[in-house]
Amino acid sequence: MYPIAANVCEKFSGTNYVELISEITATSFAAAISPLSTGGAIIMSSYSAAKETTTEEMNKMFKTLFLLSVANVALNVILSALGVFNLGGLFY
Repeated sequence: MYPIAANVCEKFSGTNYVELISEITATSFAAAISPLSTGGAIIMSSYSAAKETTTEEMNKMFKTLFLLSVANVALNVILSALGVFNLGGLFY
């Protein structure tokens, strides 16, 4: 998304470049804990290597990490709609 952010801002005239980059960064960090991503997979594998786990326990961890990442992305969308990522107009 970073390489095309400038083009998106040109197409949609009301979009601020700094705000868009902030939104992309925050949401990508939020999605990084998903068990479907590398970070989430490392969390799950490290946990299972450090402690003897059951299948049920790993399934519960998968669901928890997945729901946390989805909730975090949803929260970032709401914060973006409220204008939190414009950083108080600091870069205008």
